[in-house]
Amino acid sequence: MSKYLEAEAEEEAENPFWITYSDLLSSLLLVFLALLFAFQALSMIQAQMLKKRMAEQQRTHSELEKLKATLDRDRQKFNQFVAQLKKLQKRHKEIKVDPKTGDVTIETSDEWFQTNKSELLGGAKTFLRQVMPEYVALVTDRDYKDTIKQVIVEGHANAEGSPNWETNYRENLTLSQDRARAVNEFILDILDNPTKENFRRLSSVAGRSNIQMILAIEQKQNGNKPYVPRAPSQAMLKTKGKQFRNVKLRLDWRNPIIEYDLILNVKDVKQ
Repeated sequence: MSKYLEAEAEEEAENPFWITYSDLLSSLLLVFLALLFAFQALSMIQAQMLKKRMAEQQRTHSELEKLKATLDRDRQKFNQFVAQLKKLQKRHKEIKVDPKTGDVTIETSDEWFQTNKSELLGGAKTFLRQVMPEYVALVTDRDYKDTIKQVIVEGHANAEGSPNWETNYRENLTLSQDRARAVNEFILDILDNPTKENFRRLSSVAGRSNIQMILAIEQKQNGNKPYVPRAPSQAMLKTKGKQFRNVKLRLDWRNPIIEYDLILNVKDVKQ
């Protein structure tokens, strides 16, 4: 027995390489198994991330399809609204309709306001009594309650007044706001409930000073050439014209694109 043990000891002493190689293989096997488990775990994480990304893309695609349907519906309503406006325009030639925006400009041969005044004249009141009940009935129609956000009664003025541009602008800004307010109040006075309350919730008042006149002159002088806005010349500030003493009715349409962006931003914040 002792001879056998001595022989085995001698054999191990003579072959230390095989013991080391065996340990190395065991270590490599453990490393391989560790890497295998690591790659498997990584693959599962990547699969989950891919699945989540696909779900997000599918949800975005679904939202885009809904948005497209909303845009198509709103465009159809807008075209329908413009068609109704054109019918109104046939009965009242003074109404000008922008088919791209739905803006309504009223151009009458009668004076609406005297120079530097905001009180409506008789001809303007007669015209508003004839036209506004039909127009207000159209913009407050239930078919458009989800697409029209507001009607902006926008006042304008020419550049008569102070030769100083800053003073001129401020004075005419106040004047244009007063003119818009006068038209809005007169419209409310001639309406009956509930149309009056519907329009009150829909309308807002704004003034543009003499900017409409300045833009018209710049367009005439420069056309489509590049132009850097600057303070108007003294010749511009002396320009007169009743076509710039007017009030414009502008429609603010709901923008589903912006609302869609807001939805996405809210989701991003929540995440």
